[in-house]
Amino acid sequence: MMRMLPILLFLTAAGCSKDPSPVEVAQTHVKSWQSMGMCLPEAQVPFFAANFTEVANVLTDALCHPDNAVRQRAAYIIEGIGDVASPLEPDLVRAIKVESVRVVRLYLYAALRAIGSRQPGTVEMLKNKFEALTKRPIAATDGVTYTATDERIYLSSAIYCLTSDEAEKSKYISEVTQWLVPPAAGLSESERDAYWEHRWCAVNSVKHMKGAQEALPLLEAMLTEEAPKPWVSIHVPEAIVSLQNEDDLR
Repeated sequence: MMRMLPILLFLTAAGCSKDPSPVEVAQTHVKSWQSMGMCLPEAQVPFFAANFTEVANVLTDALCHPDNAVRQRAAYIIEGIGDVASPLEPDLVRAIKVESVRVVRLYLYAALRAIGSRQPGTVEMLKNKFEALTKRPIAATDGVTYTATDERIYLSSAIYCLTSDEAEKSKYISEVTQWLVPPAAGLSESERDAYWEHRWCAVNSVKHMKGAQEALPLLEAMLTEEAPKPWVSIHVPEAIVSLQNEDDLR
């Protein structure tokens, strides 16, 4: 019998192994965000949503991570979770106030738009951010991917969704829909390219703006334009369906 003891001990030890906790899994996911390249962790959203209570602090820490990619993806995950992640509103507000990287701010605005606002001062903070952004020329001159114009579009979408003031809603939907009209004649090639970048931001913002029915004819017209960008045939119909479905539910 004594000779069986090592085997029994091994089997007992093997049987005692346990699965990683939700926090450990979340931390592993966060580490992976630093090496994802251009990809976003879409497949991880259900895990974070299902285990939000346990992993909320992991997301809070990720919003302060020194790596831009981690902060960006933390905001993306929070957006995907939606209103369940509303307890993170103060953390998102703090992150927006100190974030120095524009593309990360765009993801933070989208996250805040998705979870809603229950804290006094949140909408006012976003409005102040909007007003502080000067209107830039159509063509960016600093070689960056996103410009102040793009940031104004994403901020407008967030403010529109979070404010209850109808006059404000009208102001901010106009800021977005102005980019759904065709580019003017006479633009240089670089100006046209920049204009289309703004249109990309507008299309991806307006589909989240419930009640923005004035955008529908502009979106439908985009599908009939000559020489559209390849993304138009995919993302414009998505925006149309999103706004139409919202209208059908009224």
